[in-house]
Amino acid sequence: MKYQKKRKIKLLIWSLFLSILLISCEKENPRELCGVWVIDKMTVEGKPIEGFLSVNTMSFKCNDNSAYFHGTINSKDDNNAKWKVIEEDNQSNLKIESSLGIYNGNFEIVIDKKANGQLHLLLKSPKTQISALKIIEDR
Repeated sequence: MKYQKKRKIKLLIWSLFLSILLISCEKENPRELCGVWVIDKMTVEGKPIEGFLSVNTMSFKCNDNSAYFHGTINSKDDNNAKWKVIEEDNQSNLKIESSLGIYNGNFEIVIDKKANGQLHLLLKSPKTQISALKIIEDR
């Protein structure tokens, strides 16, 4: 009898843990990331480079986790990049795999809304920082 009671309590605890985990994952909805973003500020190793971008947009697609990054005046575009949201140290990070080194790596990710309702994206890695505004939703 006591064994069954302990087993039920363990099952209840696991159920509660999984429920909390699923709810917390839903709050970090990567669908907000999907779409086209216009880069308003970008630094690499502390130096502004948005003036060197061939086009100041980037896009993330949800259906296949692909991304498109425009190159700089010295590099080609990357339309084969991949991304995924990962959890590290209780924080959501964006892992980008791109042929363009300035976009490659793990980024802290913050998405917030401006007063006018437009989404603002801030990506930070040890090397690169990007601030962008969403202009087109991914469908």
